[in-house]
Amino acid sequence: MIRQDRANYHRFNIRDRGDQGDGFFANANNRAAMERMVRDGRMSPSAARAVVQGDVWIKVRIYGRNGRGQSVEVTVN
Repeated sequence: MIRQDRANYHRFNIRDRGDQGDGFFANANNRAAMERMVRDGRMSPSAARAVVQGDVWIKVRIYGRNGRGQSVEVTVN
């Protein structure tokens, strides 16, 4: 769902209230790596439930090296 949200913003110009742009997920390859980055990162079960339920504000912190994302931390705001 997070990947699709970023694709909606960057590729399809579909933007929800409060959406913000980001240079990292503007790249389609980085969006494709999102599932792996979430798996290798951190998201609490309650945050995962909130994302699935929708209409929630999240913060995604990207961790990596040399411009390559390795993992993300997803928190609910």
